[in-house]
Amino acid sequence: MAWHYLSRFDASAERLRRVLVRHIQRSSVLHGTDPATATRWVDDLVDRLTSLGYLDDAGYSARRAQRLRQRGASARMVRIRLQQDGVPPALIDRAVADSADTAADADADGSANSDLVAAWALARRRRLGPFRRPSDRSHNRRRDLAALARVGFTSDVAIAVIDADIDTDG
Repeated sequence: MAWHYLSRFDASAERLRRVLVRHIQRSSVLHGTDPATATRWVDDLVDRLTSLGYLDDAGYSARRAQRLRQRGASARMVRIRLQQDGVPPALIDRAVADSADTAADADADGSANSDLVAAWALARRRRLGPFRRPSDRSHNRRRDLAALARVGFTSDVAIAVIDADIDTDG
């Protein structure tokens, strides 16, 4: 089951552990077995896969952070997603910092500009603000600002993106 999961999905050690334990719990209810014994096996298996290099939380967190930033996730949302995946806090900090460093126009501070780049990506993907038809922009301004706020962007970043004027014909 672990090999099948890892062949299909990129996962942190904790995420794989949760998936396997959930599967064991369902199976134990169906078959009437004790899940505690199998859960200990899961811990041993995850530790072994980690030591063999099949699970790498540092690499996983860096890849996941980069994918999320490219899709338009704020630094705050990246942190939340990595925490949900069970990545240790030190690796989360490093992954968020690295994803900010690789943003197209990150400067010495990094975070604000990378959030701006991510907000532009999200606005483009969801057709918010300057990517809407000009006749719909003013009517949907508050809705667009709320959409960016819900995914963790600050009001300054959201306003800068939503109120920007761009040429969408080119």
